[in-house]
Amino acid sequence: MWEDGWLKKNFEIIKKYAQSKEPVLLEGKTGAGKEVISRFIHFLSKRKEKPFYPINCSLYPSEDLIQSELFGHEKGAFTGADRRRIGKLKSADGGTVLLDEVQSIPLRFQNALLRFFEYGEIHPVGSDKIEKSDVKIIAACSSSPEKLVNDGKLLDPFYSRISQLGLYIPSLREREFRDIEAFIYYFLFKECHELGIEEKEISPSALEALKRYPWPGNLRELKAVIHTLVLLSKDKKIKIDELLEKIMKTKKMLFPDRLSIDSSERKFFSKKLIDFGKEDIKRSLKYYEQSISFPDALMREENENKFSQWWLYKIFQEMVEGGKSFWDVVHRPYIKRELTKSQLKEILRYGLSLSEGSFKSLLPYFHIEKKDYKKFHDFLRRQDLLKDLK
Repeated sequence: MWEDGWLKKNFEIIKKYAQSKEPVLLEGKTGAGKEVISRFIHFLSKRKEKPFYPINCSLYPSEDLIQSELFGHEKGAFTGADRRRIGKLKSADGGTVLLDEVQSIPLRFQNALLRFFEYGEIHPVGSDKIEKSDVKIIAACSSSPEKLVNDGKLLDPFYSRISQLGLYIPSLREREFRDIEAFIYYFLFKECHELGIEEKEISPSALEALKRYPWPGNLRELKAVIHTLVLLSKDKKIKIDELLEKIMKTKKMLFPDRLSIDSSERKFFSKKLIDFGKEDIKRSLKYYEQSISFPDALMREENENKFSQWWLYKIFQEMVEGGKSFWDVVHRPYIKRELTKSQLKEILRYGLSLSEGSFKSLLPYFHIEKKDYKKFHDFLRRQDLLKDLK
């Protein structure tokens, strides 16, 4: 997990948040890891020996229900209250409580929580007594908290109180490929260990496919996919065809019907692997329609990541699908300095994922004749790419 670039970058912030008594607000899409980071904050704090309770506030739609869950209730306080119940904020005294989907808390009860933040006071349902508790609150939401305030789902004073220490947790599709790879290997090790199975490996092409899938369900979905692969894979190494057959065939967005190629690996890589979201594609098409030249558009800083990747894959498709030669669509633009070295390397990496790392097996995909292999190899050597792509 320490290979996760986002965690490395934000570790010191998380550590400081753990030392503070103030509430923390986490923003991130469903499954992005808000509970994981909450537990991490708890573990790094002086409260780590005390309870940690995650509570999904959306499961308690009424004020009475959420007040009973958090503050507790007395016997006979309402119909069905046949015994006294201690609320989570009292039973977690000295520990941490995660209020997930915090925008689901009724507005009137948000005011009651404001008093708890300030004085640690709890008022159980049906009781005339005020109890005290020392609990660190971590609030979490899957939408922009500012928008939730504007939509009237969060009181402005409540938001101001919980947002002093805020942290945005990116979804998997927002992370770098190396971060996604770190999570893949983490879950692979974890699932093998928990299932009591000999540790499995994953083929380069299957790894590439997993890294490039957009993961709308984020870490939760990735964990479930790895669990299924580990459980159902017959061999020690998980291969691309297993990924296609057992998992990705249900992800229709990856497999448009307009293409059909026999080889399972070519079938995967000749499809649209990279989904940057509707807005990013719209932006890319806008630049294209405005006839901004390919090199100029690539060099623009605001597009260097997503727009560049989109175009590089289009070049890759021209070879694998369109039958164009490496010399025409890659080598020539590179010599003219219309492609950078890092972009050339990315295109080659796509191809090597297809050929399981073999430069010779790459020739038919890039439409390079066998007699030109030495020329191709020498070109890569002169660009000092052989070692990088080994």
